[in-house]
Amino acid sequence: MFDAPKLLFLSVAELAAIDPVVQNVGLSDGLPGGVGPPFAPIQNAVDGIAGKVAAECDRLAPLFRKAPSEFDHSIGKFKMTVMTTVLQRDLSIRYDPDLIERDDFFRDANNIFLHGILRTRQGTCSNLPVLCIAIGRRLGFPLKLATTAWHLFARWDEPGGERFNIECTSLGFNSYPDSHYMDWPRKVTAEHVRKNRFLRSKTPKEELALYLNNRSCCLRDNGHFAQSANAIAWAAELEPENHMYSGTLCSTMDDWRGSLTSIWPQPFPNLTIHFPPRTFRQVPLDLERNMLHLSTMDKLLKDRKLEERWWSKLRKNELPAGLPKRMIATHETHREFSLSFES
Repeated sequence: MFDAPKLLFLSVAELAAIDPVVQNVGLSDGLPGGVGPPFAPIQNAVDGIAGKVAAECDRLAPLFRKAPSEFDHSIGKFKMTVMTTVLQRDLSIRYDPDLIERDDFFRDANNIFLHGILRTRQGTCSNLPVLCIAIGRRLGFPLKLATTAWHLFARWDEPGGERFNIECTSLGFNSYPDSHYMDWPRKVTAEHVRKNRFLRSKTPKEELALYLNNRSCCLRDNGHFAQSANAIAWAAELEPENHMYSGTLCSTMDDWRGSLTSIWPQPFPNLTIHFPPRTFRQVPLDLERNMLHLSTMDKLLKDRKLEERWWSKLRKNELPAGLPKRMIATHETHREFSLSFES
């Protein structure tokens, strides 16, 4: 299994030193369509693409020197044009708009993580920009990720130098100004931009938060609400200023609560929870405690022994012997708690 928790506690410098392929693909581990370690075959494939791009940049350099105006006098745009040509013309890697129209889009990790492109040669705005930055960083290109509503794109962002956006889903190389992403693919307001931190070049921790968000979406759409909530809570912990993650955490918990309501027997004993020390210090306390409450209920309702002893009988309107008046869950961590009963 990929040691994802280790990433969460790395410094910015340590995280920046880890290959985006390992971070992105690693967070698909355990998901339907996901990939676990070793990641060397995928890294080698991306290395190979980077080598092709480097060779083409060298071969075509005279073209840039002869007609720099064809590339807006930008060496960065020249290099990104070459990368786009290698991906689309030479390797037949393209954006597939049909994927995002599918109801089960997020259920398959191939659609939202980088390795899916190498498997199918088809990509989406969730994974094509990640492939782009993974290739570019191997070549020393100053590439970042940026978002707008329901869309991810790449950006050439050289400190003190060139800065331009890279639309990874279009045919050929295209660079649009930030104003384009205020209206496409969905219209956003300045308030949306501020609260959801749109149109910003993402830091290493914010990139990791983005990958965690994708993991959370896949888990949620496959019905794994506890794991989904945990993943998006970590995204919120890494980027607390981004209101999108706390909002997604709330909606995920709503879905989780709904799934438990359908199996909740009545009358259910009173429940007291002793909470552990905080794990998510950047997440509002009430959200973290709601997570713990749902996690406790999830484990209680899905415990086979308790199901046989009490819950199945309550659903049949039978009053089982030994049903306590109160259950007391004492958490040591988010994942573990001890249970005691009061009659």
